[in-house]
Amino acid sequence: MSIMSYDPNLKADRQTETPLDTLRYTDADYEYLCEAVPETLATTAAWRVSRVAFNGSSERFARGGRFACAADSVETVQALFA
Repeated sequence: MSIMSYDPNLKADRQTETPLDTLRYTDADYEYLCEAVPETLATTAAWRVSRVAFNGSSERFARGGRFACAADSVETVQALFA
């Protein structure tokens, strides 16, 4: 099951306080956080995607934390970590 939510108030960089659009997805084991500049289409490879396990393990970033991923579905973001 995936749950998507939008949080326009999430801050991308806590030092610069640059606001980003966000998408959140979940599956049975992980929460995926996707961040991009405002108004970026989810199908555009311009999102930074991270994953955190519900068991509390550390956060992992796809593609080295670069803003270079699409984020249009839970299946798309899951594949970034396969």
